[in-house]
Amino acid sequence: MTRSLAFVLSLFALLPSLTTAAEPRLDTLQALLATERQLAKEAQERYLNERLLQTEAFVFAESAWQDLDSALDGQLKTPLAELERLRTSTDAASVAAEYASRQAQQARRDLFSRKRRIEALERQVRAILLGGNPNDPVTGQWRVSLGSPVTEAVFELQLNGTLVAGSFRIGEGSEEGPSGSLRGTYAGGQLNLERVDEDGGIAGIYLGTVDSASGRASGIWNPNDLSAGGPGMIGWSAERIVPETVDDESDDGAN
Repeated sequence: MTRSLAFVLSLFALLPSLTTAAEPRLDTLQALLATERQLAKEAQERYLNERLLQTEAFVFAESAWQDLDSALDGQLKTPLAELERLRTSTDAASVAAEYASRQAQQARRDLFSRKRRIEALERQVRAILLGGNPNDPVTGQWRVSLGSPVTEAVFELQLNGTLVAGSFRIGEGSEEGPSGSLRGTYAGGQLNLERVDEDGGIAGIYLGTVDSASGRASGIWNPNDLSAGGPGMIGWSAERIVPETVDDESDDGAN
């Protein structure tokens, strides 16, 4: 009996470490992300340098070919020895240009590979900071950009099954515009939101798709009131906002 009690107590002692198990993973991902960003910066510098060398090599090769073409033009009076020298120069310049081109292509592939790894790590970090629930890519606060010129807005959304409810606020600070509620549905990546202004009138519908991996959404806004002669459909895009409390905690940890 005493041994059983001791075993149970030992499990309770492990609980703090179990509840914080996600933290080292987040720290590791963020460290990897910082490393990949630095490597991507170096890869970009290498790519730009290789592209410069490629351009110079192609210019040199073109000049060599022009010299040979000029020597072969006309009455073929250029001595054979000179023609052989020019041919050797064009061959060498062409080989150098091909090598520079391969180096530039490899540098480009390395850069794109780094960028892909960065985006994959960013998706994992963002998933953890936003709760990491792939079944609910909607709940939370969204920063929305609407139309052109761009109008900013903030959406607060809550997903319950396939039903979505929330609120919105158009504009910021002294330029704040309409506010009210949102209601609609989400299924299969498709978001359908009906906007209801403070006066109770239905202002229109937001239709779009949600990318759960990146925390972004985009689509069209179809307003009901077209009396002002404005466009019938306006494009919009949105990004899910990482909770400020997460940023505060990370700042405290850094200090």
